Amino acid sequence: MIKLNKFVRTAVASAVIALGSSAAMASPQFQVDPTSIAGTGSVFTADFVLGGSSALITSLGGGNYQSEGWINYTTFMNGPSTVAVNQTRVGFDYSLFATFTQTFACGGLLGVGVSCASTGVNLSLWADPGITNVFNAAALPGTAATVTDTGVADILLGTANTVLVGFAGISPLGGAFQNITTNFNLTAAGSNYFIAPVPFYSLAFSNFNNTSTGIACAPSCAAATTVAINNENGGTDFNNVPEPATLALVGLGLLGMGAARRRKA
Repeated sequence: MIKLNKFVRTAVASAVIALGSSAAMASPQFQVDPTSIAGTGSVFTADFVLGGSSALITSLGGGNYQSEGWINYTTFMNGPSTVAVNQTRVGFDYSLFATFTQTFACGGLLGVGVSCASTGVNLSLWADPGITNVFNAAALPGTAATVTDTGVADILLGTANTVLVGFAGISPLGGAFQNITTNFNLTAAGSNYFIAPVPFYSLAFSNFNNTSTGIACAPSCAAATTVAINNENGGTDFNNVPEPATLALVGLGLLGMGAARRRKA
């Protein structure tokens, strides 16, 4: 029975990851109207938005960690092509960024080669008209990665507060990585910016990583209680919740695998 439970848990995890990955790989297109924020630019189509991130990770004890930081989105992509700045106006008339708090369960001290499960998220997506914000990078021994608003009030575009599946950690080469699937909800202002599809996608898929030069650990990256991450690059795309029929097929498949496992046992 112990072997069966372990097998089913592994299968469930693999199925969830596969669903998330297939949805993310589809990279469905969406449309943005930057004039709702900047008054300039033009409506454009994209399927991905690139950016850079900084975060401070601190131990909560028992292998649990909390990460606080920001993502500064800089470039929209549509397939292999960059959407022209004269359309998006990102970085010229406004900035697009997110602030977040996340929790992770690592089952021990965070270190090189350790992967942790994402257990919680609270993310807000913002627009900064006029680009007046200052992005402060995380640093040891405990300087948080923060965004200081020095001008016009930021505009809240969307939020995420639920993790569907996610993993983060320090790779065997010493770099930080993160892949996470969350819910995604637009505000009224966000619906004026992300104008299609209607209703907008309900999931956000994000992945970020960096080399070992963009990470600092205390007391060491072999067993860290505090980690400062900078120069972490990646991006986000969107999709919808898998169809109920798809989830039902996955469930039936898992039941079949479990039955087969029992017969072999």
